Amino acid sequence: MRDFDFSLRHFGLYQGQTAMKAGTDAIALGAWAASLALPAKRILDIGAGTGILSLMLAQANEQAHIDAIELDAGAYIDMCSNFSTSPWPERLHPIQGDALAYSPEHSYDLIISNPPFYQATAPRAEGHSRQLARTEQVGGLGIGSLLRKSRALLRPTGALLLICPSEREEDLRLASCLAGLYLDTLCMVYSKVGIPVRLMALLRPLTALGHYTPSKKLPLILRDESGEYSSEYKALTRDFLYHR
Repeated sequence: MRDFDFSLRHFGLYQGQTAMKAGTDAIALGAWAASLALPAKRILDIGAGTGILSLMLAQANEQAHIDAIELDAGAYIDMCSNFSTSPWPERLHPIQGDALAYSPEHSYDLIISNPPFYQATAPRAEGHSRQLARTEQVGGLGIGSLLRKSRALLRPTGALLLICPSEREEDLRLASCLAGLYLDTLCMVYSKVGIPVRLMALLRPLTALGHYTPSKKLPLILRDESGEYSSEYKALTRDFLYHR
């Protein structure tokens, strides 16, 4: 068996068939999700890519059964390899298909997603396949459609976790209201001290909200002034990444 393209502490990733490699966004979201320790026996990973979020949650939650759905054929091939070579293949279920057309017979305690989050007018990424994987498509997966689909699949006490650019906070707030969700917690992600570049969000069904509660806001700084990973990022990801 060939070496992994990316190795973490307890599992590795093959990424040869996918346009979107695992990066800091996915690692930060997966580690944050693990740190929240949300009770979840059934989890859905939407737009799973090579499966890194599913693998991180399988590591963090020994009771969870995780379904992971991915449309792109290449990413799905990598995901199947990553699941089968992991320590938890019996709890990881890869699905190839359109998440918006997915209609399981059961609902979920937790849904997690690192979705296409750039609007079509955003600057183009290098490589057409990578651009498509990062950009919302008309009629396809994006913030609004993700929230609506997640609300339909979540249990009344369930939760949705996602990551998107920080400048889309207002879009996220509007989409959550329209989908019947509320923003419980926002974690503002800074590449360094200054302007946030990403936000990670925990959303819950409005039906679970007894009275109005403002969203909690938390900071996460990825790198310190020297350019090295910050102590808080190292602490958050210590169960998954090798740090000096």
